[in-house]
Amino acid sequence: MKEMKLRLLLLVAAFVVAPAVYSAQYRASEVPNVQLVDGRRFVTNPDGILSGEAVERLDSICLSLRERGIAEVVVVALDDISPRDMVDFSQELFEGWGVGDDKLDNGLGILLVGD
Repeated sequence: MKEMKLRLLLLVAAFVVAPAVYSAQYRASEVPNVQLVDGRRFVTNPDGILSGEAVERLDSICLSLRERGIAEVVVVALDDISPRDMVDFSQELFEGWGVGDDKLDNGLGILLVGD
């Protein structure tokens, strides 16, 4: 049941966005985790898919959700993960990062993948 919930949460927001200027194919283990550098950041955007304003706003929302004990949310925007399946990639990525508290089951990983 918990695995099913995790899969559903991982699929909550998988969008196709405009291609970025720089294109890279990522493995889950290669995606930089901004939380390791700054605990007040939640958006990983190495290809610049999201605007600076969008990143700041999302970081603010995610921080507020964490501080209020509602959820631990991270957003990852990548240009390309092919040939990987989005579900498998996101599950490997967010489980590897340990998003959320296992006891509270309050983690939400959002993966945005470009064209």
